[in-house]
Amino acid sequence: MKVIADTSIWIDYLHRVSPTAERLDGLFEEEAVVLCGPVLAELVRGTHEDDRAELSVSLGALSWVDTDRETWRAAGTVGHALARQGEAVPLTDVVIAVCAVRARAALWSTDRDFARIRTVLDGLELYTI
Repeated sequence: MKVIADTSIWIDYLHRVSPTAERLDGLFEEEAVVLCGPVLAELVRGTHEDDRAELSVSLGALSWVDTDRETWRAAGTVGHALARQGEAVPLTDVVIAVCAVRARAALWSTDRDFARIRTVLDGLELYTI
């Protein structure tokens, strides 16, 4: 099983919050962690300048999910479906969810937006420990 860890999980991991840190370490050992552009961008944005080089090295070894034209089209479709239901969900979260589905990866997050996205995005699997 592959897993995309959302930014909320990475923050807990970087602060060594248990049991998140231990479980993500286990997923690293299994080579199951996948990274996508929006999560990378959020991590870089929130990391102090002095720590960015180390972060880049650490994340550089992870498998990558590209955000191609089809990913963006699907994100727009999902965003539209959510809006029709009266749900306001950040586009970044929608793109992360679409990336998870396209990578056939479960999405691990503490963010409740993904449960709402799941109502309109077939195939979105949410990871829990």
